[in-house]
Formats: sequence, C-alpha cells, structure tokens
Amino acid sequence: LTFFYTRLFRSLFLCWCFFPTFLFCRMTSRHPDIRMMFLHVSKLIQDTLYTGITPDLRRRMRQHCGQLAGGAKYTRSHPPEELLQVWSTETRTAAARFEYAFKQLPRSQKLLLLESPEQWQTVLPELAEETYLPEEHLPLQSYLSRS
Repeated sequence: LTFFYTRLFRSLFLCWCFFPTFLFCRMTSRHPDIRMMFLHVSKLIQDTLYTGITPDLRRRMRQHCGQLAGGAKYTRSHPPEELLQVWSTETRTAAARFEYAFKQLPRSQKLLLLESPEQWQTVLPELAEETYLPEEHLPLQSYLSRS
C-alpha cells in the first residue's frame, strides 16, 4: 500500500511540475522567438549526402565533425565537407517528416531540391500543409569555431 501511494504521489508531483511547462511550450511554439527545428543537408567526404534534424545547428555540426561528443555514427567515419542547405520549421514532427521525405528521394531529385530550396513544395507536395523556410546559412567552418 505504501508503494502505491509513493508512486501516486510521485506521478501527481511530476504532473504538477512539468505540465504547466509543457502547456507553455505548446502554446508558444508558433512564436518566432521560440527555438526552431532545423533540417540540414551536408556533403560528406566521399561525395555522399547526409540529412539530419536539430534544434541547435552549431552544436550538431561540431558533433558531426568530432569537436563535441555525440553525432551520428556515420559521420564519424565520413565527416562533413560542406553544409549544403538548411531549412527551418516550427516543430520536431514537421522536421522529421521533411527529413524522411527527403531521404526517400532519388539523388537526382535531392540535388535538384538543393539547387532551388525554395521550390520544396513542387518536389515534396505531400508536405504542403507545413511551413519549411530555406535558411541563409554560414559555411561549415563558421559553425566549427570555438566562439
């Protein structure tokens, strides 16, 4: 019986602590100052493309290049040479959908999309209900600086 009350108290306490935070995040996720999710496409050393999503592009590029712990296993043996394109969106779900759809494309269509990133709706019409904005991005080396 004590175990039951302990678990009940713990779950109620966690709900009381974290639910308002969750509500605040959900209510303000459309506000432009809230952290966006970024979908990035990088060219790796063996002329392959790597696609990923992250809320912090600088940290993720540093991880992929081995400056910070973490990063994808694939980029440890195939480090990025160049950051080709970055899109931003408001939610992680939308970013994951774009990433999945992008990875399903043949290489020729991926390269076409990278040449004209603002035309993503013509290449990926199934994602038209979401908003994906091509971002101006810096060269890869700018993300790797310590400052």
